[in-house]
Amino acid sequence: MAVSLAALFSLNSLVGYAGMKDSLAAKERYRYEVDAARQQEHFHELMPLLMDYGLLIIHDDNSGSKKLFRELRAVSIGQRDIKWQARADLQLGYLFSLEGTSDSCLFYLFEAIDLGEKIPHDSLVSAACQLVGGYYKQRRKLAEAHHYLDKGIIHARKTGDEGLLVHAIGNKALAYTWENKPDEAIALHQQILPYLENRRDSTSLMKVYMSLAGAYSIKKDKVRSQQYLRLLEEGLARYHFSTGQLTEFRMIAGFLHWELGDLQKAERILQQVISGAREMDAKFMLQRIYDTLRVLEESRNNFKKALAYSQMANLYRDSIAGEKAIRHLKELEVQFQTAQKDKELAEQRHQIKQQNFYFWISLVLLVLLTVVSFLLVGYFRQKQQLMQQQLINLKNGNDLRILEATVKGEEKERGRIAKDLHDGLAGMLAAVKMHFEALQFDHPDLKESEDFKQVHSLLENAAGEVRKTAHNLMPEMLTEFGLAEALKKYCRNISNRRFHVHFFSMGEQVRFSSHFELSVYRVVQELLHNVVKHAKATSVMLQISFEPDRLTVTVEDNGIGIGASSGGDGLGLENLKNRVASLDGIITWDRNDRNETSVFIEFNLTANK
Repeated sequence: MAVSLAALFSLNSLVGYAGMKDSLAAKERYRYEVDAARQQEHFHELMPLLMDYGLLIIHDDNSGSKKLFRELRAVSIGQRDIKWQARADLQLGYLFSLEGTSDSCLFYLFEAIDLGEKIPHDSLVSAACQLVGGYYKQRRKLAEAHHYLDKGIIHARKTGDEGLLVHAIGNKALAYTWENKPDEAIALHQQILPYLENRRDSTSLMKVYMSLAGAYSIKKDKVRSQQYLRLLEEGLARYHFSTGQLTEFRMIAGFLHWELGDLQKAERILQQVISGAREMDAKFMLQRIYDTLRVLEESRNNFKKALAYSQMANLYRDSIAGEKAIRHLKELEVQFQTAQKDKELAEQRHQIKQQNFYFWISLVLLVLLTVVSFLLVGYFRQKQQLMQQQLINLKNGNDLRILEATVKGEEKERGRIAKDLHDGLAGMLAAVKMHFEALQFDHPDLKESEDFKQVHSLLENAAGEVRKTAHNLMPEMLTEFGLAEALKKYCRNISNRRFHVHFFSMGEQVRFSSHFELSVYRVVQELLHNVVKHAKATSVMLQISFEPDRLTVTVEDNGIGIGASSGGDGLGLENLKNRVASLDGIITWDRNDRNETSVFIEFNLTANK
C-alpha cells in the first residue's frame, strides 16, 4: 500500500500552477507582456509576470517554465529582491525534483529555505521543507525526511493557514506509511480528517479514507479497514470526480478488498477498472491491475488465468519500457536533426559570405576613404579641443588640490582648537566646578541658596557644552573605533522625539587613512545638518556600505527635500560636490514624487585605503 498511497498529498497546490486556464490566448498575452517589460526594463513589473507565465505552462512545458524561473531568479538577484528570488528557487527546486536531479533540486530548495527564513515567509519555507522532506523520503533517508517535514509543520502553524497545515501533516503521515508505521500514520490522518470533512474537500477526503483503510489493513484491523473502505466507496458514488481520479480510487479500492480477503469483490472491481484505464491509456495502472489479478488467480490455483494475466502485465511492462526507449530515441533524433540544420545553416552562411566578399571589400574601401577624409578634417579640431580640455583639467586639478589643502588645514586647526578646549578650558571649568562644590561643605547654608544652585547648574552646562564642542571639532570615536561607530554615535546624539536618524552599517568595517575617514565624517555631518535645517524632516535613514573596492553612503529623508542646486550652511551643497570629488568620489541627488530627497555618495577605495 505504501507505493499506491505515495502521492496522496502532491505539492502542486503549493508550488505548481493553480488558477488560470491553460489557454493559448493566456500564453500569448503573457508572452507579449513579458517581452514588453523586458524591452522597457521595468523589472518590478517583469518579476511577477515571469512567475505567472512560468506557473501557467508548468504542466505542459517544464523546460520553458524552468527557463522563465531562472530568468526571474537572475532579475531578482540584480534587483536585490530576495522575496522573488526565494519564490523562483522554490519553483526551480520543485521542477528539478520532478526530474530527479538531486543536486540542483536540493541547491534551490535549501536556498529558498534560507531566504524564506530571512524575509521571513513561513508559507514558502513550509512548502520548501515539505519538498525536501519528500525528496529524502523517496530515497529512504527517513531521519532527514522527518526533520524537514517537522520543520514544514512548524512553519505552517506560524502562518495560521489551516489548509497549509493540513497539507504538511498529510505529508508527515505519508512518511510514516512509507516506514510501515500505521499507528503514527493513523494518528496524523485522524487530526486532519475533521477539517477535510467540514471543508467538503472530496478529493483530499477520499485520499485520507483510502490511506486509513490501508493503514488499518496493515494492522490487521479488518473492521476499521472495512469502515473506511466503505466511506471511500460511498464518497465515490456521491461526489463527482474526473475519469482519472475515479479510476485510480476504484483501483486502490480493489487492492484493499484483495488485502481484506474479499477476492470476488476485488476481482469484480479491478475488471471494471480495466476499461477506464484502457481509455486513459494508463499503462502503469494496467500493469499493476494485471499483476494483482495474477496473484489472485494463483491463490485459487487457477494457473491458466494467472499465466494470461502475467502475460498481459508483462506486455504493459514492456510497453512502458519501450515508450521510455522511444522517447529517448526521439530526443536523440531531435538533437541529430538540430545538428544537421545547424550544419546546413552554417554552410549557407559560408556561401553568402563568399558571394558578398568582393562587395564588402569595395564598400569598406569607399568607407575608409570617406572616414580618412573626415579624420583629417576632425583631427585639427580634436587637437584644439584636447588642448582646451587639458587647460580646464589643469585648472580643476589645481582647484581640487587647493580645496584639499584648505580642508586639511581646516581639520588641523579644528584638531588644535578641540585639544585646547578639552585640555585647557574644559580642565579649568572642571577645577572651578570642584572648588565651587567644596564651598558648600565650608558654608552649609549655601546648599539651600537658589543662587548657588543656579551658578552650579551654569557651570555644569558650560562644561558640557565645551566637551560637546570639542567632540564635534574632533570626534574621539572616529579615531578610536572608526567611521561606522563614529557616525552611529553622531546619529544617536542628534536624534530626539521629533527627529530620528536611523543608522545602518553593511559589510565588514575596515579602517582608512585618518584624513579620508574624517573627510567622509564631515561630509555626512554637513548633509544631516542641511536636512535638519532645510528639509523639515522627522525621519532620516543613513546607510553606510563597506565593499571591497568602494564605500557607499546613502541619506534619505521624509521632508520637503533639498536639491543639488539648493543652498545651505557651512560648505554648501556645491562645495560638498567638490569635497567628495577630492576624495575620488561621486555624489548625486534624487527626489521622488513626494519631494523627499535621497543622496547617494560612492567613493573609490583604491586611492583611500
